[in-house]
Amino acid sequence: MDHYSILGVSQSATSEEIKKAYRKLALKYHPDKTDGDKASEEIFKKISDSYTILGDVEKRRKYDGSKFSNQRTTRGPEANGFNFEDFVNNFGSGDFRKRGSDNARKTQGKTHPKPPSSDHLNIYVHEKITLSDAMVGKKIELKFTREKINYTGKAGNLLTYDKETEEKDIVVTINLRSKYIIIKEDLGKKIISARVPKLGNEEVASQLNIWGDIEQAPLIGDLHVIIELDIPDNIKIDGNSIIQNVSIPLSKVIFNDDKIKIETVNNKKYEVDFSRPVSTTNLKFTINNEGLIDDKGNLGKYLVHFSVILPSIDLLNLEDTDKLKSIILDCETKS
Repeated sequence: MDHYSILGVSQSATSEEIKKAYRKLALKYHPDKTDGDKASEEIFKKISDSYTILGDVEKRRKYDGSKFSNQRTTRGPEANGFNFEDFVNNFGSGDFRKRGSDNARKTQGKTHPKPPSSDHLNIYVHEKITLSDAMVGKKIELKFTREKINYTGKAGNLLTYDKETEEKDIVVTINLRSKYIIIKEDLGKKIISARVPKLGNEEVASQLNIWGDIEQAPLIGDLHVIIELDIPDNIKIDGNSIIQNVSIPLSKVIFNDDKIKIETVNNKKYEVDFSRPVSTTNLKFTINNEGLIDDKGNLGKYLVHFSVILPSIDLLNLEDTDKLKSIILDCETKS
């Protein structure tokens, strides 16, 4: 029994249209109007039963769902045409692929509409994390709001649904030493970006199919997470290696009074003794396996490059300047 047919309305009829159709039929077939006619009494019972179902929002939703399910199971394999629900529910079935092929042959010369874009439904979340935290597995909590569709059924060829705002929380873990992550350059900034499919905003898109009928499809955008690495000015990333520049005074290089203490970006401490190097142009300290992991699972190096700061002799008087010059020239001559 099709309740919509009994009331003489389409499956896309509004609640007000259903109510008006029921009142009109009830007035016509009410027992008080038909003088006890049995046939009219049976019609009135069917009208009342149909309105009991379609006049209640929840009962109508369940009826629409069961009606559609029954239609799908009773269709023969040679049935023509398909709609959006067919596509969603039967994409993997051989029967659907056969019907799809049959339809493709029957639509030669017609242009299928271009699928609607969901780019406008994408959500972009920006965060910032220090390089130090990114190297030790820091967890980042991301909060965002999305528009979600709750589907309640089907009215004729149209989907019925409610729309609500949903608050979402996800946790992203960044560990550049245990998992290979692509780091990109964007306007001078180092960023990590990731796309989480189907976690953006949702909407229902309507368009005309090749036969000129309205068809609907749910559209869901993606969540784009963009994390900027907060890198100190004296640090740079080269491939899977980290390079740290450290400035030291000349006295620290030519005298062995104190070892040079350095602290890496991942909070490890080292002491360096140059033992009076011959040249100051390429002073460096290398720590193996303390860089970032690459796509082959290899950890890079941590390189510390030292820049020697020359003292300003402008603060010396002429006599001291001459003495210093004499000493330097004497050392150069003996070297």
